[in-house]
Amino acid sequence: MTNSAVTILITQDPHDTDTPPGVVTLAPHRSASPAAPRVDIHPEQLAYVIHTSGSTGTPKGVMVPHRALTNLVHWHLDTHPTGPGQRHGQVASLGFDAAIWEIWPALVSGATLHIADPADRLDPAALHDWLVREDVTRTFLPTPIAEAVLRLPTPSTSRLRTIFTGGDALTTRPSARTPYALVNHYGPTEAAVVATAGPVRPDGIHRPDLGVPIAGARIYLLDADLQLVPPGAPGEVCVAGDVVSRGYLNKPGQTAERFLPDPHGPPGSRLYRTGDLCRLRTDGTLEFLGRTDEQIAINGYRIEPGEIETALRTQPHIEAALVTTRTLPTGRHLIAYVTSTSTIDTHQ
Repeated sequence: MTNSAVTILITQDPHDTDTPPGVVTLAPHRSASPAAPRVDIHPEQLAYVIHTSGSTGTPKGVMVPHRALTNLVHWHLDTHPTGPGQRHGQVASLGFDAAIWEIWPALVSGATLHIADPADRLDPAALHDWLVREDVTRTFLPTPIAEAVLRLPTPSTSRLRTIFTGGDALTTRPSARTPYALVNHYGPTEAAVVATAGPVRPDGIHRPDLGVPIAGARIYLLDADLQLVPPGAPGEVCVAGDVVSRGYLNKPGQTAERFLPDPHGPPGSRLYRTGDLCRLRTDGTLEFLGRTDEQIAINGYRIEPGEIETALRTQPHIEAALVTTRTLPTGRHLIAYVTSTSTIDTHQ
């Protein structure tokens, strides 16, 4: 609230009788005018501000215009048509930008929005039972929750057809018996929730990819000089197009650091530097490697731990991997930690 400098806070708490100035309490049972006011909206007008801490830990208000929100909704409805009879789950907290994506495509198309109990949202088993019980047909689940739900048996009577996921690096694929589709997404808050998307198929030995750019988004993989890197080479993900937000509320310095003129786009366009590292696979999809601020320097060489982790996960029976450093009497060394689906012989 301090960063936003809000002057009015709206609440529905009927028990709050001692409210400070600037707090408006709504009376849910009080009658209101049935006529909707006429509102003229320009694409560049502000649609919402949502806060993210990113890698700094300090909240930043991201200003998203109607242009970006409209692009998100149109892309979703073109890619995943919905409407009356479809039952959408609403799982994300309203403080998480994925809630914007859950709510608007459902409401503007006439689908039904089913809101999960807050007590169930972080309990994969309870959430899975709720999805089945409510006959939800499609829902978003944060990556860790989606991976846990994938491991649970879904009854044949379930109407669940699609799980959308994102927010973290996906390491799990659905099995051939999974009765619903899994779609992975990538997008920072600064790019209006979703910038890339792609289906996650049961087959494949590599970590699930991030898909391809959605309609209205341009994705560049750039070096430190904002030049395009060759296919297959690591580069910083920079997002441009209709998905890019205005910048950070009341933080012009941080906005200038991350939102730059787009040297590869139309005149006057901007891009957002995500700080994420990816490379372009031969099939045109993006492979997530890590963060630019996670690079490790050893003996003068700059190393991407994400590339080593990806290589480790391609080995038989390796489920997850983490690469870090440890300082020993002989110097600084790379150390890898892995989890396995079976017992590992440490002498091999």
